[in-house]
Amino acid sequence: MSNVEKYLVLNNYFLQEVLGVASLKSVREVLLRAKPGVDPDGVTYFCRKLIDELDTLKIEPSLLMAYDKNIQTYVTHINKLRNNVTLKYFQYLALLVTEIYLDRLTNDTNRFVTDLNVFLHEYANEVKFKKEISNFTVDDLKKLAFWMATGSGKTLIMHMNYLQFMRYKPFEPSNIILVTPNEALSSQHYDELLKSGIPATLYHENLLASAGSTVIAPGQVLVIEITKLKEEKRGGGVTLPVDAFEGRNLVFVDEGHKGKGSEERVWARLRQALGATGFTFEYSATFGQILDEKDWSTMEEYAKSIIFNYSYKYFYNDQYGKDFRVMNVKKAPSLAQMDYSRVMFTANLLSFYQQLRSYQKHRDLAVLHNLEKPLWIFVGATVQGESSDVALVTRFFREAVDGSLKDVAGRILGGAYLDDGGNDLFGDRFDELRQDFIGAQRMERDGGSRNWLDALWNDLMQRVFHGRGSLRVVQLSNAPGEFGLRVGENPYFGVINVGQDSGLVKALKSNGFELEKDVITSSLFEQIKETDSRINVLLGSRKFIEGWDTWRVSSMGLLNMGRGQGPQIIQLFGRGVRIKGKNMTLQRSGHPDLSTLETLFIYGIKANYLEQFLEAIRKEGVDYEEILVPIQLRYQEKWKELVVPVRSTSKPFEECVVLVLGSAENIMDDYGEPVVVGGGGGEEEQEDQEHGGVAGDSGTTTVTLDLSPQIGAYDGHRPRDSSSTTEAIAGGQVKLGKGTTSPLSWDEYADYVDWEAVYLEMLRFKASRGYWNLVFDVDSLKRIWKDNRLTIYYPGFEVRSMKDVADLQRVVTQGLKKYVDAFYSKQERHWKTRNMKPATLEEATGTSRQLSLFTVNEEQPSYYVVKVPSDNKTAIQRLKSLVLNMTTMMTTNTQLDGIPNVPADGSGSNAINIGNTDDNSNPLLVLNELVIVPLLSQRALNNLVKKAQQDNDWEAHPTPLNEGEEKFLRDLHHYVSEKGVPGGFTPYVMRNQSRTGIGFQLEWAGFYPDFIIWLVKPGGEQIIVFVDPHGLIHAHGLDDEKINFCCSGVKTIEKQLRKRMRSGKAGRSAPPPGTSLAPAKVTLDAFIISTTPYDDLIKQRPDMDRPKAFYEQKHVLFLEDKNWPAKMLTKAVFGGDGDENVL
Repeated sequence: MSNVEKYLVLNNYFLQEVLGVASLKSVREVLLRAKPGVDPDGVTYFCRKLIDELDTLKIEPSLLMAYDKNIQTYVTHINKLRNNVTLKYFQYLALLVTEIYLDRLTNDTNRFVTDLNVFLHEYANEVKFKKEISNFTVDDLKKLAFWMATGSGKTLIMHMNYLQFMRYKPFEPSNIILVTPNEALSSQHYDELLKSGIPATLYHENLLASAGSTVIAPGQVLVIEITKLKEEKRGGGVTLPVDAFEGRNLVFVDEGHKGKGSEERVWARLRQALGATGFTFEYSATFGQILDEKDWSTMEEYAKSIIFNYSYKYFYNDQYGKDFRVMNVKKAPSLAQMDYSRVMFTANLLSFYQQLRSYQKHRDLAVLHNLEKPLWIFVGATVQGESSDVALVTRFFREAVDGSLKDVAGRILGGAYLDDGGNDLFGDRFDELRQDFIGAQRMERDGGSRNWLDALWNDLMQRVFHGRGSLRVVQLSNAPGEFGLRVGENPYFGVINVGQDSGLVKALKSNGFELEKDVITSSLFEQIKETDSRINVLLGSRKFIEGWDTWRVSSMGLLNMGRGQGPQIIQLFGRGVRIKGKNMTLQRSGHPDLSTLETLFIYGIKANYLEQFLEAIRKEGVDYEEILVPIQLRYQEKWKELVVPVRSTSKPFEECVVLVLGSAENIMDDYGEPVVVGGGGGEEEQEDQEHGGVAGDSGTTTVTLDLSPQIGAYDGHRPRDSSSTTEAIAGGQVKLGKGTTSPLSWDEYADYVDWEAVYLEMLRFKASRGYWNLVFDVDSLKRIWKDNRLTIYYPGFEVRSMKDVADLQRVVTQGLKKYVDAFYSKQERHWKTRNMKPATLEEATGTSRQLSLFTVNEEQPSYYVVKVPSDNKTAIQRLKSLVLNMTTMMTTNTQLDGIPNVPADGSGSNAINIGNTDDNSNPLLVLNELVIVPLLSQRALNNLVKKAQQDNDWEAHPTPLNEGEEKFLRDLHHYVSEKGVPGGFTPYVMRNQSRTGIGFQLEWAGFYPDFIIWLVKPGGEQIIVFVDPHGLIHAHGLDDEKINFCCSGVKTIEKQLRKRMRSGKAGRSAPPPGTSLAPAKVTLDAFIISTTPYDDLIKQRPDMDRPKAFYEQKHVLFLEDKNWPAKMLTKAVFGGDGDENVL
């Protein structure tokens, strides 16, 4: 992490507190394996990968899928005219975090601020800022910034940000303004907005109304360059004061890297004034160049506003854009100081010439991969004066045209310039030219060494300069700031483009140039983008660094561009490495014939900053080697028989249920029986309460909105007295809550609320959430607060002014949104649990994706992927040896089909220890008698891979077993191998898929037990046991819903499956071909295996101090107990629900 990146608090909040990762790299590894598009369930593969494989994810899958659906609507909107937009993983992530941000800003503002500040304090203690960053306030949430590399699609993100804002609408914007650096970029943005179906207009003087304010249609984006904005209007002209934009503005700022220097600070103030009471989106590739600890106010501003960081180092390490080769020679023994610039210019000329030859040789292949004709640009720091950089480079062109640099080219290609080690200074940069010219004539005996150079120089003059003659510099009357470069009467080959042509005229004349005038030719700069443009060279200062839309740049020369020009250099560099790629992938092809064209060649003359920048990128990019560990899925014949509960319909909740807020609504489940949704009671609900409240609303939904202030405190003692006024101590924050204040009273405050306005806002909220099946009116909203289903704590609040009335309305609306979220989520969970059906394991791992396994990609579904740093050669060799051994071992075991039944008394053993399953150093757990999908051990893999004691820099997907999970499996395997399973059952075990596998939607959370155990009898009886090994320190007491599910709630699912199976049997006489008969009886059970030792639990949680027998009755066993496998299996086999009916 760079020094600047560590200050990005908002960005790190979303990485750590939403995605649960320390850096972008962890998410990248998951999403790069996702293919573009949408799966059969209408979920993007990006979203599916996050849910399936990012085990650290802290956002609920259902909410993530709602955001995913929104993102799809934005892409659909933009593709109405474009038809070709497909999101890259980083673009998807940028939109996802923005979606979450705007949702919380609009619907949960106060809690959002609180959460950010809790994170800020924890994070600051971890990374140790040089200065303290102040707490977040609501005002800090008025701006979002995106640090994204040039070429990574900032414009696309901007357009979708517009659509996102218009969906959530934290406020109704009075004006929508896009601020650009210059007029050229304004025109580009205007065109791009229209292509995306977003209404827009370019600023012109007629937009000023007589009253001095702008006339812009609602929702329309006004595109204006920053140079036309003024703090105060003085005189006539096209400039516009910022106060002409009255009200609350939505502002978009492109290339928002200004803010240093006198002029740029004025620009920063203008942008801030535009968005002062509204909201600002800002985009830049160069925050790293303008943020500095010395300018703390700017650092703090962006620490709180940069939400997504995809700076160039990420872009480069993801293989996007061109390769690059930079040469900025500081000194060389064979290079005299006075010759330095001429040699570097000539080398740059040869590089560009080599690219032109390659393009013309491989033109068809280049076009196929969206590569355009190469363009050489040269940028200097100064325009005016005798030492003008632009004039100096023009002199070099004159020397090239008159042949003065021909001998320099010969010495370069002949390897005459050496470095300190005596090696060719330019290495292999010109191998293609050497092969084409020197290699063909070197064997001639008549001194042919000069012949190759003549042939090369003649060809160079034709390709680069369009012929021979004298260099002419022509001032273009129809294009201010432009000077054409041509040789003799040949077409223009180049153009100088500067801001102040008068200064350059003097500089050129002082360098011996006689300028001509051209009153006919229009802008040559504009011709650069034409498909068959004859313009090969662009020379200038920094005028075209911003707002320049071309993909042609392939060679670059930099003169005197130091740290002071850092942002401009990175902008220019970013434009040079952009590449469209085949099918707009933004990635290079890797085709050997295109390597020269897919590389940006840079030659610097005193341009040290770029070299330092790129070296930092190289240091941060870690190269990994992937090793595929093959997994052979075992006992697959049994997969056609083993039963699992899965969702019964592919239709979403909102298409199946009409949900009435705050009143009873009878709907029919799949068996034609009434299900109560929305409150009330009923016979079905009472039955569900007896089974742990799994399949219905076990009571009225209640929600608390606590806006009590937080006080920073650190206390190592948590009082046992539940009446303490301290509601919670966590992360150094104490909240004074319910014990010190009374909730807002309905009777006292309800009449202050504009309920019609609340109703309209809740309708908007409903649409933004996608709660299309939710029905409510004003009265139902009122009853939520009136009936104490919503409790609001707002210490110190009272109505003294209209501002307080508005504040009350905002708080009540926020509370209602929180209630609706909780109510809807709870009802959706109940519905999902009520609508489960039986499926075979084969069906569940197939097209339904209910229990997807090893979804690395479609072609290799049965592999673990282990990534190890390339320099860890020992670990790589060990893993490759492991793969070889495991492949052999798996091949020898392909005929195994379960293990023989073991007598109920445990006598006898048929353990087959192929693969050293008891070897704790082997990272692959085969456990032949038990596991049907071999698993990797995190502990053993770490021991194998690490180079040093603290070196854990490796990754594996799917996630290997942690130590608790591994101990659970080894203990169970050891018991089954020695004792067998009571009742003559054969065991099979599979690891469940986190969040997307077999799950049960409890009242407030989804429960996806880590393991599924099938106990199978030859007669067709199956017992399905769901087991979750985890700690209990953070359990919600003895009434934790997961504990309740295990001891009783699972029987509700069992009842549903049995109904389904009876219904299925009645409807068919024989199973379909290729399937097995349904089991005669299916029983479900569930257990929690506590990794927290019993003594530690009752010591740290006095509220859970009960005898072990009590926990065993609740189906909670302790991993420390050596007899837990016997207790679990005995209870599962003999301690059923008492229902002996055979299906």
